[in-house]
Amino acid sequence: MKKILFTFYFIGLGMLVGAQGTNDKKMLENIAKMKSAATVQNFTDLRYSFASMAGNGSSSWLPYYYTALSSLKEGEAHLKNGQTQLAEDGPVTAAKYLDPVMEKEKNNAEFNILLGMIHSFKARLKGAEKDMKLAAGYLAAAEKLDPKNPRAALLKAEIKYFTPEDNGGNKAQGIELYKEALKKFDSYKIKTKLDPDWGRDVAEYYASFNQPALTLLTK
Repeated sequence: MKKILFTFYFIGLGMLVGAQGTNDKKMLENIAKMKSAATVQNFTDLRYSFASMAGNGSSSWLPYYYTALSSLKEGEAHLKNGQTQLAEDGPVTAAKYLDPVMEKEKNNAEFNILLGMIHSFKARLKGAEKDMKLAAGYLAAAEKLDPKNPRAALLKAEIKYFTPEDNGGNKAQGIELYKEALKKFDSYKIKTKLDPDWGRDVAEYYASFNQPALTLLTK
């Protein structure tokens, strides 16, 4: 009887390890695709793919994180297309995907950064002071948890750049903060290939702005 139980145990363990290996492989493929994704459809496809892993009994926070990130990027892609109303769904959907692991990951810097970006994007769309404060709060938490994290620096730059001047925003200072974020991307090392490693392209884009270009953008 004991031999039978051990046999079933090892079969079950093997299946679990195999499934996790398949998920990790699929996640790595999706992470690679995210680096070149640009359209709404690209991010929609990634959202569905990551969501299938998050809803597959995964105990890891990463599938939920990447599903939410894809949702946020989906909203940003809509905004680039001038589809403001459709863009509003991005951060709302992203927050819903984080809900299942919200309490468990409250001390996770990457989680706080993404939550900050969700509220920062909502503030950009609607100018809500509540979302600005929430974004700043998540930024403070992330900086405390992981001071060297380049995505925390990216969020800080984003808040400064996109916040209206009447509320403390400043585009020129924001650009300088994007440059600081870029420096942190140069030195920051992720622990595993599955860990968040995105955002450099955003920092490079805004860090490349010069004062004449900034003047034109703010007219």
